[in-house]
Amino acid sequence: MAGNIPRRTLGGTGLEVSVLGLGGFHQVEIGVDHVAALVDEYTAGGGNYIETARSYGGGSSEEKLGRVLEGRRDEVVLVTKSGKRDAEGAWAELNASLEALRTDHVDIWIHHGVNTEEEVDAIAGPGGAL
Repeated sequence: MAGNIPRRTLGGTGLEVSVLGLGGFHQVEIGVDHVAALVDEYTAGGGNYIETARSYGGGSSEEKLGRVLEGRRDEVVLVTKSGKRDAEGAWAELNASLEALRTDHVDIWIHHGVNTEEEVDAIAGPGGAL
């Protein structure tokens, strides 16, 4: 491992992730060159957990990360999120994320902003995102 950021195994997934992640929310406010510099510095320090969401800047965070990570996908544990609760919407959002991120897979896909029991029921119930 390059750098000093320690890594741990994430639960039973077998994924080795850095204990410090790089979030994509504020990447919507900066240019792709700045995002590239952040990712370079972060990975040089040993970081490998990068998260974003389709909702960050209407997909611009994913698009910037996709450009930066192209050809480097195997260096990181890539995480994105969906705010959709139904199967059709979630699959459409996942496919849009994969296209923007310029990859055929993400390592972790999270249901974003689940705040109520009703949302859990919608996600896990018939026709839900799960």
